[in-house]
Amino acid sequence: MKEALTKWCSTKSNKANIKYLAYGKTTEGNNRHDHVFFILEDQVDVMRKPFVKIKGVDMKINFSPFTRLDAFDGSYLSVIEYIKNQGKHHNTKSSFEEYGNLKTTKGCKVSDSINEKALRMTSKVEAIAYLRNVNPSWVMNNEKKFGEMYDKQHSRDKRHRINIKLSQWKETNSVVQGARAWLHTIETIDIKKPPALVIVSDTKHGKTEFINDLLKDKQVDEFRGRIMVDSHEESREYDYSLFDDANLCSIEWEDFESHNIY
Repeated sequence: MKEALTKWCSTKSNKANIKYLAYGKTTEGNNRHDHVFFILEDQVDVMRKPFVKIKGVDMKINFSPFTRLDAFDGSYLSVIEYIKNQGKHHNTKSSFEEYGNLKTTKGCKVSDSINEKALRMTSKVEAIAYLRNVNPSWVMNNEKKFGEMYDKQHSRDKRHRINIKLSQWKETNSVVQGARAWLHTIETIDIKKPPALVIVSDTKHGKTEFINDLLKDKQVDEFRGRIMVDSHEESREYDYSLFDDANLCSIEWEDFESHNIY
């Protein structure tokens, strides 16, 4: 199992290393299955189907985000204990294997290096769970402050947005050409008060999908049905404010222009 998971997590340029692995499986009955918990030495990004081959048999991996469950108490030890007791949970025979030593850090001081490691994680939920595993009391007292630091550090991360599909918004469309020219001007020329882009048409014409494609690599503060000059999160840095299905008659233009919203 360790070898199969190591291979699955590795890429041509980056070989993964498993620091710790706990492997439990039921060995009898109609509901035979395996549970695996493992920790990598470094984070990896994998883009492949969740299947591994073990002893010539293809097995599907079902990942469980247990750190997001309400029952998760912040300790990996409870997860390992659950895997050890598969026989009790399913009233059948089971086996358990363990690789490496899991050194618990629970109760330790949250050092700068631990804090920095948490801030580098791609999920705030996972980062807080990691810190809770180190020191639950620290998280109780500092979760809000850490969350603000995390949001600020990741405010420039690229978000995945949908791609355009509707034929009426092809590149030959004059509105599309004008919108892309507007975006190019905003991105390449230093304008003190950049103009707003307003797209008006009948409903169900795909305006939202087109704008999502136009701004797919940008940090966008989105509002629906209303004009707002304040951002959703003051700690984040947005590239653009998007007002979808907004009533133009409700705009206070002086306030709108004074905030340089575009």
